[in-house]
Amino acid sequence: MVAAFGDNLTAAAESLATKVPLDSRQLDTLRSLGEALNYNAYGDTEADVMIHPRELYLKLHGFADPFEFAATPLVQQLIARNRDDLALALAITPISADESKAVYRLPDADWSRRVIGTFANVLVRMHPHRAHAVIKENADQTLVISVRAPLNAPFGADRLCLQFKTGGGRSAAAGIERLPLSELPEFLSTFDRMRWRA
Repeated sequence: MVAAFGDNLTAAAESLATKVPLDSRQLDTLRSLGEALNYNAYGDTEADVMIHPRELYLKLHGFADPFEFAATPLVQQLIARNRDDLALALAITPISADESKAVYRLPDADWSRRVIGTFANVLVRMHPHRAHAVIKENADQTLVISVRAPLNAPFGADRLCLQFKTGGGRSAAAGIERLPLSELPEFLSTFDRMRWRA
């Protein structure tokens, strides 16, 4: 359940939860833990994240009970930092948006490098009928783009991103690692023409 929540597979996590006697508070704890673990996986360098993912894994591996791990100061700090970074992202106005899609552009900053994936996941939960593209500048003047297919038609994000040299991912969630700035108009045009279907 923690892993599914972390990868924005909320329906799968909630389906698993029906097989285990959990109250809503416990379910929220597992959701927060999964999102915190996923959040700490983003960043361009080790300096961007609060703890190196390898070290986080080693700490996590010492716990059999996810609720005990979720209560540790480390996880609570990750949750708080994720919340703060997400608040900065949510204050950004989309560069374009309509009923079926939206595009956001984040600045190149440590917080945006950490939150780009989480932000894309939150957007698609807030607007399940929209596809989302979150664009962030890299230090080398290229762009990283995180794409989410609509929750009600979670297919095609990989198809879109694979059209570009450093693109890949899954059908519901994909991305492009280093898009030359000169190719941004082509990406936006391709994203605009996409027909998201179940």
